[in-house]
Amino acid sequence: MPRRSCWRGSGRWPGGRGKGTGSPEDWLRLLDVYGVTEEEALSGKLSPVNRLEPLAKARIPILAVVGDSDGVVPLEENMALVERKYRALGGSIRVIHKPGVGHHPHSLPDPAPIVEFILKSVRGTGAAAAQQGTPVSGKPLSPSRKEPSPSPLHPAPGNRGD
Repeated sequence: MPRRSCWRGSGRWPGGRGKGTGSPEDWLRLLDVYGVTEEEALSGKLSPVNRLEPLAKARIPILAVVGDSDGVVPLEENMALVERKYRALGGSIRVIHKPGVGHHPHSLPDPAPIVEFILKSVRGTGAAAAQQGTPVSGKPLSPSRKEPSPSPLHPAPGNRGD
């Protein structure tokens, strides 16, 4: 199996079971793709927040682009948890915050930071790429913003359903 050089994440846990509104259509698609019941999905076993250890052990750097005002997949319930847990596991993660932005658009007006992260990761310097804290403005994040930001992991390749 080819080694994954990095992971680019975005909020994709559409259950809407916390503060977020979720996406009923995407939730049903998730259940179908994974072949599980709603109860099994809600148990936490599938949640990317609880499946980070293998990525950290494999030293896979993570990049996430998040809207700070996401009402569908709230930052504090998703990527903030991933970021905190991944750092605690020794993983390398970079979260780019889009101030005042909701769930869409998922990317950046200028995708250069994403491309740079991927290229550095592929070249074996993923940890350095993930340690950079740069918001959409291009200005470095304050130390307080280099802490957590949330978004669950995608299903295994070929089993994405998104």
